[in-house]
Parts: sequence; C-alpha cells; structure tokens
Amino acid sequence: MSEVASPPERHIAVIFGGPSNEHEVSLASAQSVLRQLQAPGWDVLTVGVGKDGRWYVGPDAHASLVRQADPALLPLGVESPEGDLDQVRVYDRAPGADVFAGYEIAFPVSHGHWGEDGTLQGLLSSYGLTIVGCGVTASAVCYDKRMAKAVLSGAGLPVTPGFGVTAQDWASDRSLAQQSPGEGPWFVKPNRSGSSIGVIGPVTTAELPAAIDATLTFDDSVLVEEYIPHRELLVGVLGSEKLTVSPPLEAIQQDEVLAYEEKYLQGKLRFAPPAGLSAELLEQVDRLAHAAFRALGCDIIARVDFFVDTRSGRLMINEVNTIPGLTASSVFAQLMAAAGLPYATALEQMYDLAEEKRR
Repeated sequence: MSEVASPPERHIAVIFGGPSNEHEVSLASAQSVLRQLQAPGWDVLTVGVGKDGRWYVGPDAHASLVRQADPALLPLGVESPEGDLDQVRVYDRAPGADVFAGYEIAFPVSHGHWGEDGTLQGLLSSYGLTIVGCGVTASAVCYDKRMAKAVLSGAGLPVTPGFGVTAQDWASDRSLAQQSPGEGPWFVKPNRSGSSIGVIGPVTTAELPAAIDATLTFDDSVLVEEYIPHRELLVGVLGSEKLTVSPPLEAIQQDEVLAYEEKYLQGKLRFAPPAGLSAELLEQVDRLAHAAFRALGCDIIARVDFFVDTRSGRLMINEVNTIPGLTASSVFAQLMAAAGLPYATALEQMYDLAEEKRR
C-alpha cells in the first residue's frame, strides 16, 4: 500500500502595515492572509510595521498593530486583540536580514506608499528574499498613476484621458487649470495614493483650482482626469510566464466616488458579474489585461481596472494595482473565485510562483 504524500512545507514571511494612510486597510488584508496561511500549518513569520516606522516581529505582531490603530479607520471585520501581547520583538527601525533567517519567500501585504511603491520590495530584495508579487520597478511605476499611464499609452494601450500637475508647477502657474484639454468635468486624484483617499470630483473647470489645492495636501503631484460616463470593470491577474485572467466584475455604487468610510467602514461598494456586455468586449478586456500586466512588468499578482464609456462603448484602462485588497471577501478574492481559484488556492499559487522564481 503506497503512502500518501504529505503536502510540501511552506515557509513564508508576511509583511504588513507601514507609515501609510492605508495602514488600517493593510491590517484587514493581513488578517485574512495570516489566518488562511496559518490554518493548514504553514510556517509563517509575522512582521508588522507601525505608522511610526517601528517593526514588530512575532506571532503577536498583527495584534500589536491593531491595538495601536485608529479604531475609526479600521475596516469592517478587523478584530481587536484581547489579553497580553508578549510574543513580539520590537525594533525601532528596519531590522537586519538575520530577522528573516530560515525564510526565503516574502509576501508584502502593505497598501499605499512605502509598502506598494517599491520601497518595501527593494528592502526585502536586498535581504535576498523572493517577493510574492511585483518587484521594485513595476511596483513604483504602477503606484505612480501618471507614470503608469505614460507606459500604457506608450505601449499603444487605451487609457483614461487626463493631465498631471505638480506642486512646483502649480505654485508658479495656476493658469494650468485653464489650459486643460477638453471642457470637463474632471476628477482630481493624488498621483500616488489609493483607497479613494483624496479623490475629488466630478468638478467643473472653474472648480479645478480649489480641487487641485485640496488634493495637493495628499501628494506633491495630482492627476486631473476627464470625467467619462462609465461602467467600471475589474479583473484579477495571477501568474508569471503563463497568466490567469479572471472574468470581469462590475463595481456597483450609487455615487461617482465612494469615500474611504463608505468603502471600508460601511461596506457600500459591491461587485457583480456585468450584464449586457458583448463577447467582443469581454475578449478585449482579457486581451488588454494581459497586455497591461506585461507592459508594466508586473509579476504574480495584479488587479486591472477598466472604464467602459457608456456613450461610445470604448474600453479604457483606468489603473493597475499591484497589491489589491487581499481579504477573503475582497474583490480580488471574488475575481480569483470567478476564475476557478478559491481564496486558499489563489494564495497557494502565489507562493508556488514565487518559489519557482526563487529557483
């Protein structure tokens, strides 16, 4: 009688948190990822980074950061810890590579600047760790919305029309708002941010200066995009040499922009299979998702967001997220499920892809 092969041992470091305005969102993603990886007995090194830059290493790292988090910003479902938190080592700054001894795979689950813009990826790579997800270049380019649009446009891919304004240029020439192409209305976004933080719109051309002033408090450059009546479609991409692209889901919301509170605290953002789309458009979504992933140099995981112009039916790439929300109920988990990969299976494939890359 042959013996049943035991599952391969998996050793992974999960890094989350960080000095970002999406810190609490990261805690929600990390909670789901940690629970899923620990349940089957994976060897997981838990590493949290506080808003102040201190590092917490050990089983209680997540609970330590949840206890310190702003309760008004914690997304639905994040559980507050109880009791003493004594299984954690605290470092005032990034520790040395020896903290990761015995681990070769690192999974960044940190949203926003520092965690998603290539900074954390570069640090982990310098320790000799293989990243679950995009590397430094793709992370940095995708996090910079203007740069990502330039790369996509240069590759001949359709993007939402708009223009950028830096704080330096705006300080010397406020007439830039009146030089905008088109008549508007407009959305104004921080060039480097996520979770709808700092997004204003739609606004008229006359209202643009005030909107740019407000948005520049979140970043030193902004992206001004033409408002397009649209349906928003999202697809998940998982893979390296061979890609799995999910069927699209449509964002269902009453307002043009849902604030952070409405998305994460009130759960108002929903997703559903899109109705009434032609087979030709669905094929184009799949093709453009592949092309965007490749053009930006993405690896292992990304979410590609599209707009469908309701006037013309034209499909445009809105943005590409290298570390989308990763809770078990997130849209990325839903997208992977629609592609035939339940949450646990998708995480296993991410790990296996990183392991293949390491070899």
